[in-house]
Order: sequence, then structure tokens, then C-alpha cells
Amino acid sequence: MDLRFEQIEKLLIQLALGNFDYKAAPSESLDEIDAVIAGINMLGQELKVSQDKYVALFEYSGDAILIYSAAKNTFVDSNEMATLLLGYAKEDIRLLSIVDLFPKDQKTRIESKVTHLKSVLQTNFDTQIETNTGKSKYVSFLSKRLPYGAGEYFQISLRDITKSKKISNNLVKKNAELKIAQNQLSQLNNNLEDTVNARTKELKANEKKLQDSLTKEQLRRIALINSEIKLKKSLSREKELGDLKTSFVSIASHQFRTPLAAIQSNSELLQILSNNLEEETRKRFDKVTRRIIGEIAKMTELMDDVLILGKLTSRNVDYNPQKLNLVAFCEKLAKEFNDIQHDGRSVNIAINGIPYAVHIDPKLLTHSLSNLLSNAFKYSKGRLNPELIISFKSKEFILLVKDSGLGIPKDELPKLFQPFFRANNVIEIKGTGLGLSIAKEYTEINKGTLRVNSTEGIGSEFVMCFTKNKNQ
Repeated sequence: MDLRFEQIEKLLIQLALGNFDYKAAPSESLDEIDAVIAGINMLGQELKVSQDKYVALFEYSGDAILIYSAAKNTFVDSNEMATLLLGYAKEDIRLLSIVDLFPKDQKTRIESKVTHLKSVLQTNFDTQIETNTGKSKYVSFLSKRLPYGAGEYFQISLRDITKSKKISNNLVKKNAELKIAQNQLSQLNNNLEDTVNARTKELKANEKKLQDSLTKEQLRRIALINSEIKLKKSLSREKELGDLKTSFVSIASHQFRTPLAAIQSNSELLQILSNNLEEETRKRFDKVTRRIIGEIAKMTELMDDVLILGKLTSRNVDYNPQKLNLVAFCEKLAKEFNDIQHDGRSVNIAINGIPYAVHIDPKLLTHSLSNLLSNAFKYSKGRLNPELIISFKSKEFILLVKDSGLGIPKDELPKLFQPFFRANNVIEIKGTGLGLSIAKEYTEINKGTLRVNSTEGIGSEFVMCFTKNKNQ
């Protein structure tokens, strides 16, 4: 092939210079010319085949291919994929330089790369280009120096890797996220381990506390059981003592009543016999016998109160509630007290609300109310009449006994209902100190309450409060 090219080249030079004469040329030269023409035709056919192959490879390539002239700094040719990728027509691509393919903010970096690619046979890198519509795409940029034109031309291949780049970026992002997640998971594991360790220590500490608490609770239960045993023994002993006391009080009361009755009967006999004596002697006998009879009455009252207190202590008191006309009951009891008063005073009764029948034990109420009315008269001599105020309400009924007597010192009010207690300002007035204690006990057995309001020197109010029965 090289020989044919040399022959063709020599013949063409002679023809061009006009040095070849067809007529004078020997037949060997003409045969040579025919051979040369035949070679040219054959070469043309080979070139045509080669050109078709080039066009097929160039135009139908899957990559965008551009032919770049370094001397002109423009593209001299491009294939169909370049038009599709860049969005420019072929004619417009010829007006572009390499730098025009890239975003303007990358101009400096791209110019240095262009300078580099002109100096090497081949260069390859991934980069971002900008299409005619302003859309950015990622491409694989491949530059190869072509073996003609004195190294002026370069084949630029652009392969669209936008999708793979996005996938790669997503992978990078996911890897970064995964790394962050792994770090977070590692941190969580560390934190969890620390938390588990701390919780384990806490649980062990709590377990120890619980064990200590259980031990203390067990000891406390043992102590409670021992205390319960002691308490039962104490209650048993107390019950025995209470029974013994009740028995003693009952026996003592009966035993005291016999000599007291004898003393009283003898005193009354002395009174009868003294009627036959002289006046002066009879008066002395009367004074003595009255004193004896008065003291016997006090002792009898004390024995009665002690006997009642014994029954209350042993809870040996019956409770028999029944339907009662409270107003009529109070009026009858007040009349009994009014009839025995020597100073002409009487109980003033007031009624609040609409009266209704109540459900209560009248015997217990008689004991409680009698004591309060008796005290109202006893501790208010020479003053206003005592008052009995009966209040009927929807859920309760109240009996209030009010006097304008001596009153009770404020510091002694808390002890007022204790057995045998007497306030300092009534020491000179006879009494056992058991009446209010018994009245309170009877009121509570009767399902009521008893409270006091008092001011020393002004008077006292005793309030008995009972819940109204649903059937009332």
C-alpha cells in the first residue's frame, strides 16, 4: 500500500508540473498509469468503507462526541448525542468553546483543565456541565488528541452520568447518614450500657433498702405481735380490774347504804324523841340531826353516782330508744325542777322549728338533761332563770341548756367532763364532780354529743345534739 501511494504521488507531481506527455510516453508508463488509476479507485473504495465506519462510530455513538480545534478554540464537528445532551443545534455548537460548556462559576477551574488537556494525549475526569436550557448535568469528560492536523484536534467525549452521580451522591449521603446513625447507635449503646450499669447499681441499692425494710418490717411485726400480746394481757387485766372495781363499787354501795339507813333512821328517831325535850335542847338536837340527815343525803348521792359510773365503765347500761314527744317530755321534766325551787325561779322553754317526734331512750335522756338543769339552777342562784331551747332541724335536733351563773374558767374547760373534776370557782358549792361525766356518757350512749360553751362570770351553755332518725 505504501508503494502505491509513492507511485501515485510521483505521477500526480509530474502531471501537476506538466512534465508528463501522454503521446510520447512508452506503453510501460501508460500501463503504469492504468495501474495507478486502478489503485486510486481501489483506495477510494477503501476510504469510502472506512468513512462509513467512522460515520457509524461517530454519529451512532452512545456518548456525545465533539471535535475540538485547539488552534481555533472552537468545536468543528459534533454528533447527534452532543445535540441531545447539550441542547444546542450542530451549527450553534460550532460557535462554542470548551469553557462555554461549563457553569460560569467554574470558569477559572475549567480554563486550567483546558490548558492541561492541550498538553497531554489524553485526560479524563468527572465534571458538571450546563446545557442550553441552564440545566446542570454530570458527565464523564474524556479528551483524546487526534493523530492528524499536527496535534491541533481533540476528540471530546461526554458521557451522561447524572443518574449514576445522583445514585452515587445518594449512596455517599446514605453512607454518611449510616455512619452518623452508627455513631449514634454506638453512643446509644454506650449510653444504654451506662444506664444499665447505673440502673443495676440502683436496683442493687434498692434491693438492699428493700431487704433492710423487710427486715425492719419483720422486726416491727414481731414487736407488734408482742405488743398485741401484751395489750391483750393488759386488756384482760384491765377487764378483770374493771369487773373487780364494779363488783367492789356495787358491794361497797350496798354495804354503805345499810349503816347510812341505820344512821338516818336513828336520826329521825332522835328528832321524834327531841320533841319531849326543852325548847333550847330540842333546837340543838334538830340542828345536829338535820346536819346528819344532810350528810347522809350527800353520801347517798355520791354512792348513786359512783354506782352509775361503775355501770358506765363496764358498759353495763341498756339502750332502749323509742318514739318520744320531745316537747312534752321537756315540759314535764322542767315542771318537776320548777316545783322544788325555793327562790321562785323556773326554766324558760323556747322552741325553734316545727316539732316532730324523735327516736331516743327517754331514761338516758332524763339522766343527762336532769343533771344539766340541776347544775343550771345550782350555779346561778340569785340570777336569771335558766333556759331550755329545743331546736328541730331537718337532719338533727338540739337541746341547749343555758344559765347566767358563775361560768367555767377557760383553762379548766378541757377537764370539765373528767370524773370527780370540779372547777376552782365552785369548790364551796356542794357536788361530787361526777354529774357532767355521767351526763356526757349517757348522751353518747343515747347516740348524741355533749359540748360546752362558757365564759367565767357570764354563764354557760351545754349543747346536746342528736341525729334525726330517718323514720322520724
